[in-house]
Amino acid sequence: MRKILLLALMAVFSTGQLISQYILYDEIQARSQLLNKTVYLLTKDCHVKNGTDVEFGKTSQKFIPVVITDLKQVSKKQIEIYVRTATGINYLYKVILYKKNNELNESWGLDLKNIFSFDNPKILYPNISDIIWENIKNEQVQIGMSKQECTLSWGEPKTINKTTTINNIHEQWVYKSDSYLYFDNGFLTAIQN
Repeated sequence: MRKILLLALMAVFSTGQLISQYILYDEIQARSQLLNKTVYLLTKDCHVKNGTDVEFGKTSQKFIPVVITDLKQVSKKQIEIYVRTATGINYLYKVILYKKNNELNESWGLDLKNIFSFDNPKILYPNISDIIWENIKNEQVQIGMSKQECTLSWGEPKTINKTTTINNIHEQWVYKSDSYLYFDNGFLTAIQN
């Protein structure tokens, strides 16, 4: 019978932390604990599954609820998790179960803690308006958004440059794609792409 690294998988789902130790459980038990569970996507990057065909390098919306429909261990380091949206779209995620020497090897797939959350982000951030949530789900930012909202939308910046004056705190957030966000006193005032 195929085995799956269930303890590592469950630990990441429940705590958001990747652990280095794991115990093998059988695939039947893994399926009983994860299948049909609702999770929320933390990334737009995905593969679309249509029948037996897979379209690689596609995108979805972030923070939408999906249901885990299947999971398969493809190696000691990677599993495939299949999910379905409320509109019936099937996505496939290739997930790393652990990292060697804390280094991410992109060819293995995505890090689980960056893909799914059991927690509904709208409940975690109840003060964000529906209009801002639509921007966040589509990885868009707009003038007036808070730093927290921009982080949810674009992720953590590569670098933050900060200037403090008598009346203001100015920040420049630098992203990998040479895009910049500018904040005054915690709110987005300029965008440079």
